[in-house]
Amino acid sequence: MKLTDKDIEKACELSKIALTKEEQAVIKNELGTIFDWIDKLSEIDVSKVDIHEKDTQARMVENNDTVDTQSYAAEVLKNAPLASHNMFAVPKVIE
Repeated sequence: MKLTDKDIEKACELSKIALTKEEQAVIKNELGTIFDWIDKLSEIDVSKVDIHEKDTQARMVENNDTVDTQSYAAEVLKNAPLASHNMFAVPKVIE
């Protein structure tokens, strides 16, 4: 896939990233390399591959629910920069 300068500018606009023309050129080159690699992958013949040959999906393990009455708040709050009333304290953000 051949990328144009407009493609890169549109991607920057959509992602709200401000890049210089030099940075856009670098990104265009890097993305072009990635898309070339993806194009090479699409050339691989997978028509004879059976997708159901091996079931590699992990099996869900069911655990019994147990009630734990131990409070971990004090242990967790040791990592907090500021704690108050057994909770994380954060600065007020309402204007």
